[in-house]
Amino acid sequence: MLATAAFSTNACSAREDKFQIYESLEEPRLRSITENLLLGDWNEIYTTAPRATCGIDSRPTRGLWFYAVDALVALLKITQEKSMRKCIWLAMIALFAPLLAQAQATANPVVASAREIFERQSKYIAAATEEMPADKYNYHPTPDQWTFGKIASHVAQSSNAVCAMLSDTPAPDSSKISETDPKDTLVAAVKSSFDFCDKALANLQDSKLGDTITYFRGVHKPRARALVELTDDLEDHYSQMASYLRMNGMTPPSAKK
Repeated sequence: MLATAAFSTNACSAREDKFQIYESLEEPRLRSITENLLLGDWNEIYTTAPRATCGIDSRPTRGLWFYAVDALVALLKITQEKSMRKCIWLAMIALFAPLLAQAQATANPVVASAREIFERQSKYIAAATEEMPADKYNYHPTPDQWTFGKIASHVAQSSNAVCAMLSDTPAPDSSKISETDPKDTLVAAVKSSFDFCDKALANLQDSKLGDTITYFRGVHKPRARALVELTDDLEDHYSQMASYLRMNGMTPPSAKK
């Protein structure tokens, strides 16, 4: 928020906009600013930053993050005290850490976005399998629809197969999982498949999504197709599970506060 905000002075009259304004402050004031930054308090940066006037509005002429760096650099130049220099570097790390984290997140935007969906939907599905009573695992609203147990077994088998495609590793053997298995068996199978997928997604890079894989029925597809299949499948089948829970008088996990 504060880190990247920058203000244009084209339509404003800048009172002062010196990049090294903090070099004119006394060391005690700079120490105070540094200590407050370590505590997450930006008030002193806000009040000491050069201002620009736009009508009745008065505001810093640059983003506060830049002035925070200026203040830390100014103190670093004049203090020789080891403990204070350590505090300065800690404050520097605190300022730059969000930028580094953002850069890492956006370096792999497609997989990162898919993983966000996977984490949300897998949590909901795992919770739904636990919520549905064991004697309702054979429930299906109409004769043509899958039973709840069938949905759970399919999710486990499909997730294992798709995530094997994503990771180029053998899928866990889930061929013996059946919709008529006890609830505990199906819940464990679903969670195990999600653990396998979590590892697959953790190691997946956007640069690998164009690689050719052997998809279902032996057809060749880009790896990206398997990633889309994973997220779509989980969203699709969670909607089924949620509606089955509703029909049995229960609140789906996604609707709980």
